[in-house]
Amino acid sequence: CTSELQSELLEFYRGLEQGREETRNIQSLISIILQHAGFSRGVIYLADGDSRRLLPRYALADALEAWPPLSCSSGQSSQQPVVQAFLGK
Repeated sequence: CTSELQSELLEFYRGLEQGREETRNIQSLISIILQHAGFSRGVIYLADGDSRRLLPRYALADALEAWPPLSCSSGQSSQQPVVQAFLGK
């Protein structure tokens, strides 16, 4: 990746380490990093530990309603690549 994108990624991870406000970090991810990486659409899911689901919270170019919540419980939805990545499978 480009040196500019590398710098943005380093800044993003520094923010995570320093406990920067989640919204600011996510906005940085959406507005700078994803676009530099070439993403034109997609969604960022955040984990809800109480319901064991991944909930769509930030959409890039699509309406948020276009993205369903994903269950992290065993079963059919655990075959979703996003769930598998989250669970480390």
